Amino acid sequence: MSVTHSPNKRQSGSQPNLSTMEDSNNQQLATRKRKQQQTKIKNELENIKEKQVEAKQKINNLERNIDEITNNKSKHSDSMLCEDILQELQERKQRSNNVFIIGLPEAKDKTRPVKVFLTSPAIVKDILRNKPKDKTNSIKIYSDQTPLQANYFKKLKEELKRRKNEGETAMYKIC
Repeated sequence: MSVTHSPNKRQSGSQPNLSTMEDSNNQQLATRKRKQQQTKIKNELENIKEKQVEAKQKINNLERNIDEITNNKSKHSDSMLCEDILQELQERKQRSNNVFIIGLPEAKDKTRPVKVFLTSPAIVKDILRNKPKDKTNSIKIYSDQTPLQANYFKKLKEELKRRKNEGETAMYKIC
C-alpha cells in the first residue's frame, strides 16, 4: 500500500517545499526592485536640487544685471538723452538727401551699393515713390537710414511678417 502526503507537509528525507522557496525568491526580487526604485528617486532628487541651485544662481545674476541697468539709466542724465536725440535728428536730416542703389552692374559682373547724394529730400521721395516695383528686377533703391532707423524698420518688418503668418489681414499701409 502506498501513502501519499499533501504537498504542504514536509517529511524528513522528502523534497523541499517549492512554493515556500518561490515566495522567498519573490520577496527578495520585490525588495531588490524597491531598493532600485529608491535609488532612482534619490538620484532624481539630487538632480532636482542641483537644478534648483543653478536656477537660484541665474536669478541672482539676473537681479544683479537689472540693478546695474537701473543704476546706469539713472546716471544717464536728461541732457545727455536730449543730446542723443538732437544728434539723431541732425543725422537723419543729412541722410534725407541720399539714396542707395544696389545691383548696378560693374566690370566683370560685380555689383556693390552706390550712395547717391541729391540736392533735396523731395527728389529722394520722388525716386523712392517711382522706383521699380518689379521684384525680379536686380536693381534696388533704398533710402539712407541711420542705424536707429534701420533697426526700427527691421523690427516693423519682422512684426508685419509675424502678423501675416498668424493670419491677420486687416493691416493698413500708411504713407
